[in-house]
Order: sequence, then C-alpha cells, then structure tokens
Amino acid sequence: MRRRRSLRWNALLVVLAVALFPLVYVLASATLERLFVGRTLARARVSMDEVAAALATGDAPAVEARIEDIARDRDQRVRIVGPDGKVIRDLDHALGDGWLFQLGDVFYGPGRPAGLRMLEEREGALASRPEILRALAAGEDGGCEHSVMGNLEVCHVARRVELPGAAPVVVHVQGSSRRALEALYDSRRQLVKLTAFVLALGLLLAWWMGKKMVRPVEALREEVLGRARTAVPGAELAVVREDEVGDLTLAFNALLGALSERSSANQAFLQDLAHELKNPVAAIRACAERIGEGEALDDARRARLADVLVQSSRRLDALVTQFLELARAEAGLPNEAREEVDIGALARGLVESAKADARFGGVTFEALVGEGDLVVRGVQNRLESALRNLLDNAASFAGPDGRVAVSVTAVDDGLEVAVSDTGPGIAAEDLPRVFDRFFTKREGGSGLGLALVRAVVHAHEGTVHAESRLGEGARFVVRLIRR
Repeated sequence: MRRRRSLRWNALLVVLAVALFPLVYVLASATLERLFVGRTLARARVSMDEVAAALATGDAPAVEARIEDIARDRDQRVRIVGPDGKVIRDLDHALGDGWLFQLGDVFYGPGRPAGLRMLEEREGALASRPEILRALAAGEDGGCEHSVMGNLEVCHVARRVELPGAAPVVVHVQGSSRRALEALYDSRRQLVKLTAFVLALGLLLAWWMGKKMVRPVEALREEVLGRARTAVPGAELAVVREDEVGDLTLAFNALLGALSERSSANQAFLQDLAHELKNPVAAIRACAERIGEGEALDDARRARLADVLVQSSRRLDALVTQFLELARAEAGLPNEAREEVDIGALARGLVESAKADARFGGVTFEALVGEGDLVVRGVQNRLESALRNLLDNAASFAGPDGRVAVSVTAVDDGLEVAVSDTGPGIAAEDLPRVFDRFFTKREGGSGLGLALVRAVVHAHEGTVHAESRLGEGARFVVRLIRR
C-alpha cells in the first residue's frame, strides 16, 4: 500500500498513461466511429420506410412536403428514380446547417461538401449505380463506403417502391458521418511500435524523475525525523538545493522556528504562572503551619488568618480560572458554538452593569453605539468576557471622577469597539507589552486580563491594539469581522 502512495509509483502511472493514451484513444475512437456508421445506416433505413409509406398514399403535394421534412430532419439526401432512369425528385439536405455540423467542421475540417461532391462524381449517374440495379432486381440494397475527402463514411439504402396505379420507382436515401481517425486506426501496427518506443523512453524518464525528485524528499524526511528524535529539536535544516525541495526545507525551518518560539513562550508562561501561584500558596502554607503549632489563637489573630486564607484561595481560584480561559482562547476556542452576537447591545449591557458596580464608584460610564450592522458571529460569553476585561481595566485606571467611554461603530466589512479612559495613560515603552501575560501596572492585577482579551479577539479572527500618551488616558481598539 505504501508503494502505491509513493511519488515514484505516481510518476510511473503518469508515464504509462501518457505513453498508452494515443493507442487507447485511437482504438476507442475508431470503435465509437463504427457505432456512428451503424447508426447512420439505420437512420437511412428508417427514412426509407417513412418515404415508402408516404409514396403509398398517392397524394402528390403531401408526399413532396413529407419527404422534404424527412430529409431535413435527418440531414439526408432523398432521390427518386423513375422507370425511365431519370431522377424525378432530389431533396438534398445531406450537408445540414445545425451546430453539430459546424462543430464537426472545426474538429474534422471543412471538406465535407467537397467529399460528397467527389463521391457523386466517382459513382456516376444514379440510375446506373450498382445499388439501384440490385434494388430493381432484389427489392432493396444498402451499404456504406468511405470518402477520404472530408473524412466521411457515406451510407445509402435503395428500395423499389410500388406506387398505386403507376410503375414502380426506386427510392435512394443517403446519409453520412465523420470518421477522423480511420487513417490512424489503419496504421495501428505502426502506432503500437511507436507506443513501445515511447513507453521505454517514458520508463527511463520515470526513473530519472524518481532520482531527481523523490530521493531529495526522502533525504529531507530522514533529516526532519532525525531532528524530531533529539531532546531539543533544532530549528535549522541544511538547505542544499535551490529548487522546490530547498523551498520546502526553508518552510520546515520556519515551522521549527515558530515551534521553538512557541515552546519558549510556553516555558516563560509556566515560569510566570508558578511565580504568581507561589505567593498565595506560601501564604496558605504559613497559615496552616501557624494553626498547626497548637497554640491558642485569640479572636483577632484567628480573624487575620482566616482572611489570609480566604484572600489567598480567591487569588488561586482567579489565577487558575483565568489561566484555563486563556489557554482555551489561545487554542482558538475549539468546539465552542458560534452564534450571531449583537456587539452594540452587548456593549450597552456591560456599561449598565459597570455603572452599578460598587468598585467603580465615581467613575462616569458612557456607551456610544453607532448605526448599521453591529452583529458578528462568535462565542457570546467569550466576547462578553473580553469586553468586560477592557471595561474593568479602563475603569480601574480612570479612578474616582474619571470617565470611561465605549464606542461601537461599523467600519468597512467589520466593526470597531473602542474603550477609552481618562486615566494616567501608558508609557511608550510599555505599549508593546500591555497584552503580554502577567504584565501589569495595576495594584492587585493578575496581568492575564488583557492577554485574555487578545486571545479571544484573535480566536474570532480580529485584531486589538492600544493607543496612549502619558497623562492623556488610554484607548483600546478591537476590530471584528462580520460574517
């Protein structure tokens, strides 16, 4: 099974297909053309039956119109030879003018009229032709013959028809079909020899393609697997070619570099998380040791220990919860149902909730929701959490008598949410780091809130950035795409 999936096997199949296709095509096409020739003769016989039936009615005007329709409908030539050998009716529609004939002229060449004319000249007068004589003697004759000019196979049916109250006549119905590959089919033995030569050459080319294309890929594969088995995979594979294999090597290097950076970031994250967890854990351990000493505790000390335990456990719970939310958001929020979310209504609701929050007493909140389509497809509770984090962050820095404004406006193919405050602003050197995990300038902050905002926005294929100058407040801008 593995060999069938290899590039060598695929190259061999391609060579076999290319080498054998002309022979298979000619044989198949010749078979199909023979079927068309048989159909042409059968159509001529059907027309003959209908013409004979029309002649049997004896109604001359109706007979003329009926035979005209038969010849036109099947693109045939119908001629009637009288007892004296003269052609008394000749209704010629053999050339046809439909789109199929025009298409045939494109593929087979425009020599159809000349081919029919040459065949007529070669056969001579109609009354003296063998099929007419055989029809007079035996009642009917039919057959097909090939015309090189125009690549035509011309089929005819001749029949002696008895007329009511008159001498019998001979009806001659003629139709044609195109045969472009007859000459090639006649040369099939030479075509088989040519195919054998091309096949041998193709197999040589397949071997060469395997050497030039497959072996470098196999060598690259072995090198990549070798790096994967090392304790710390390196990010640089040797680039020894300047073709597509070299490009693939560079792509692997880019991937390994990105994985290395991701691994370093995760390691730094775990170190920061361990550092953040260490303080509350140490406080809990100290309280436990104090209680475990067995000494009597007065009410004030007991209350202090209880408060330390409660605050430390809350901080641990908050850190673990934020950490899990952040990890899920950075993974792209997999398996979470997406729905239509009205960001304008969500912003209004969060502002009303912030106005009633006792933590932000004295802060003025304002929601500025614009007109237009403000609906995006996303995970509602995650988007709500991201906007709430931005609102809480802005309110905490705005301080008493400060102001926080949330605006939602439609822009291009998406919408923009901006959260601004009148706080002290952000230093220029800190702006690139505000969304980093565990980076915070706020007293008591975990440093995960803005990192969670960025992860949620990115999971919705959006962008977020901060704008600020010291002393002029800060502005966080989120752009989401409407889908």
